Amino acid sequence: MGNNCETSFLHIIFEDKKRILTILLNAPKPYAVSKGTVFQGKLISGCWKRYLLPFEMPKSITPRFVSRNH
Repeated sequence: MGNNCETSFLHIIFEDKKRILTILLNAPKPYAVSKGTVFQGKLISGCWKRYLLPFEMPKSITPRFVSRNH
């Protein structure tokens, strides 16, 4: 059996390591998984949680996109 892995992820890790996000690219309903201790300026438990994204993901990810939408 072959290993066919076509799933791509965008990982965003901030310098302070308090904000860590993983986004599954090409998902039907785009979402981010927060793995850090801060999300949208609020302290969270650090347990992984999924959040639906309020925007569509572009076909290509650029640093400008990341800086506008973190």
